[in-house]
Amino acid sequence: MKLLFFVLFGIYSSLTHANLQKEVLDLIKDQKSLTPKQINSDSPKNLATVIYFLSSTCPCSQGHFDHLNSLQKSYPEFQFIGFHSSKSTPLKRAKRYFDQFTIDFPIYLDKKLKAANLLKALKTPHVFVLNQKGDFLFQGGATNSRNPKRADQFYLQKALSELKEGKPIETKVARALGCYIQR
Repeated sequence: MKLLFFVLFGIYSSLTHANLQKEVLDLIKDQKSLTPKQINSDSPKNLATVIYFLSSTCPCSQGHFDHLNSLQKSYPEFQFIGFHSSKSTPLKRAKRYFDQFTIDFPIYLDKKLKAANLLKALKTPHVFVLNQKGDFLFQGGATNSRNPKRADQFYLQKALSELKEGKPIETKVARALGCYIQR
């Protein structure tokens, strides 16, 4: 199983290019976030961008809101962006769902699955960390549990900490647990 993740990471690494981060940002430039938060394009350059895929129909996604809020507050030097990738969820229903929760980061509707396909996201939640050059630095699950409160491995938090400290990321690929993104 670990071999499969390393093979997948090799594929992801070979797909990187300088415009990948820009392509993701271009997908949302004319969209309004499903949450009250928007991307601040006037902010200084971030160390990296944390992109995660969440779903209004996946209980695992809801379980990660508090954890992601906490990481976003602890690591302000990273830009956090969420995508709700679903062909079948109407905009109003998605907005109503995310309005029920306190979410401190922007989440954008990915109705045509352009972001999910671009990054090859498999599940919700599924996290990607890209540097300014568009290189994949980390991808997979934020933790080793569907519910972060029961996790004992915090992959995303460790990766962000290592990046902030200028260290190489020890775990670059972690298994994503959750609901599959329906294509």
